[in-house]
Amino acid sequence: MLAKIPLRQVAAFLDDELDSKPLNLKFIGAGMFSQAFAYDTEGDESEESFVIRINSGRVDFDKDRYAYTHFAAPHLPIPPIIRSGRFGSKAFFAISPRILGRTLEDVTSLPDTILRNLFQTMCAIHQTNISHTAGWGLLNGKGQAADNSWHTHLRAFHNHKFPFTWAELLNETCLQEHHLQEFMDHFEAHLPFCTAERSLLHGDFGFSNVLVDGETITAVLDWAESRYGDFIYDVAYLDYYSSHIPYGRLFKQLYDEQNIDIPHFAERLRCYKLFHGIGGLAIEAILDDEEGYQRELDRLHAVIS
Repeated sequence: MLAKIPLRQVAAFLDDELDSKPLNLKFIGAGMFSQAFAYDTEGDESEESFVIRINSGRVDFDKDRYAYTHFAAPHLPIPPIIRSGRFGSKAFFAISPRILGRTLEDVTSLPDTILRNLFQTMCAIHQTNISHTAGWGLLNGKGQAADNSWHTHLRAFHNHKFPFTWAELLNETCLQEHHLQEFMDHFEAHLPFCTAERSLLHGDFGFSNVLVDGETITAVLDWAESRYGDFIYDVAYLDYYSSHIPYGRLFKQLYDEQNIDIPHFAERLRCYKLFHGIGGLAIEAILDDEEGYQRELDRLHAVIS
């Protein structure tokens, strides 16, 4: 977790770090482990815009740098990191050019063109050549994954930001065993259908991590949750956390229009939605967030109903 960083502290840091004084510095967003600020600098002919992100750990930026170097393509725009290092004694920073666009979650309506472009970008991720890599599950900063199978990765429910064991959560948090067992039983029942080719996954695709300008996808951000596994995993993440867009049905419809069969699509989609939900339930229990815990319960019950 990263404590709120005062704007004046970021300004002082940039004054020391940059060759020119930062202009129009402003806070633009935050997660539990990172904060982002935008600023301008005066170039030779005009102002240039940048984003500085500050994170409690370095590995997320290592993954972003690896993603840009190895995965960026015309249909998969990933911002480069142009400078990075320490921010004080307990945090790290990364500076990237500021990309035009709004986050997907801030776009008020998603016409068919944007949805198709979104799916095209997601497919570009899944079709990336990863033959030079090894393993399943979460990537490290060098693009390698540690698990020897997809099922091993899924059953572990490993969270690199919130390490836990189920026994600890059942003994020390609000997590209820009957809730956990109910959803785990459904998860295990669907897991045998989840045999697939190994693909690159973003792991946290959409919402605040995709920028849209007009009908164009301009950037895919934040590769901290990237992994190797079944491409339906990313579809399920969108479908599970969206309250008003049926991403799973729309994605399947797009494939049907192209006469492309996805074996056991419904079972795989449900399995990964359960995975996302069970993992989310664990995090809400760790954070002792009763409202968040109830939201996850409601979503999970909707998945199995």
